[in-house]
Amino acid sequence: MAGMAWGSMLGYLLLLMMFTGGMYPIIDMTAGEKERKTMEALLSAPASRREIVLGKNFAAVTAILITAILTLGSLVYSLKSTSLSSKSPELQEMMQTIPLDVHTLTLIGVTLVPLAMFAASLMFAIALFARSYKEAQSYLMPLLMVVIFPALMGGLSGMAMTPVLCLIPIFNASQMIRGILLGDVTTANFAIMTVANLVYAGIAFVIASRQFENESVLFRS
Repeated sequence: MAGMAWGSMLGYLLLLMMFTGGMYPIIDMTAGEKERKTMEALLSAPASRREIVLGKNFAAVTAILITAILTLGSLVYSLKSTSLSSKSPELQEMMQTIPLDVHTLTLIGVTLVPLAMFAASLMFAIALFARSYKEAQSYLMPLLMVVIFPALMGGLSGMAMTPVLCLIPIFNASQMIRGILLGDVTTANFAIMTVANLVYAGIAFVIASRQFENESVLFRS
């Protein structure tokens, strides 16, 4: 029951906070540089366009993963130290049964890394079209609304994890986190989910790189 309760909300919260935590650094590295007129100086550096995109993506992935770590840590701390759990022996016992050992946290981390790479490249490609910080926000906010639905659906109970469902981005990560906390994860499904998200991340990175090489997109005025 503890794994089911945590699995239903943890995946949704982690994925939503990951996209939110990476959105503003990405906006600052794209539309923010256009507003500050620093994009031209960056392009004059002795680095290729793809290398610049790769560096910006590494920075965004770092911000996204730090957000996920802080979210997970704060949830664990707040739920295990809440006054409600100290007053209720049943709730306290349930909290102590939540599987948060090194193996579980490692699996969750491996699940989130490819998704963080996908999220960073996808938001980077979208934010490049914006001419200003506010315009980039208006482009990326609908993406957060799109993330909410599959993240919620992946945490619903009664939905069996299949290889086909493991191919759906965002949904597969939320479903996998729930399965990890329930102890219901097969090696095949985990491998399919990881490879699929890595492929999506690679496709998004190629799209972002091509957008960065497009002068009409990069210097919109």
